[in-house]
Amino acid sequence: MSRFLSFILLTAMLFICGCAGDPHSSRKKLAESFVTALAGEDQETFWQAFAPEMQEKIIKNSGGDEDRARETLFNVFLTAVKEKYQIKEPEDIVEKKELFRKITDDLLQDAKGKFIKSDGKWYINADF
Repeated sequence: MSRFLSFILLTAMLFICGCAGDPHSSRKKLAESFVTALAGEDQETFWQAFAPEMQEKIIKNSGGDEDRARETLFNVFLTAVKEKYQIKEPEDIVEKKELFRKITDDLLQDAKGKFIKSDGKWYINADF
């Protein structure tokens, strides 16, 4: 099965099981959306997982260039995930449900206390 098709199937599965919905409705849904964004190399969805205040701080630390900030942060996270889980391509994350679940669970555990709820929505708000 092609990697693109695997990604589409995972996205459809998440939508059907209710995991897609509003990615900010719970810590778990946010983590799933975050990992799916990494797998699909979707920098925009990845970026939206971070609290607006955190985004502003990251942009400021990147010289005021939002595109550069988003791309740099995305690449740092993607590289870290690929190294930690010995993944060759980001799409590998969605090809194995157990790997997707492991990465999501690890994010929830490792970032415990780094999720905040603001205006009824969950975000990542931490310096990693």
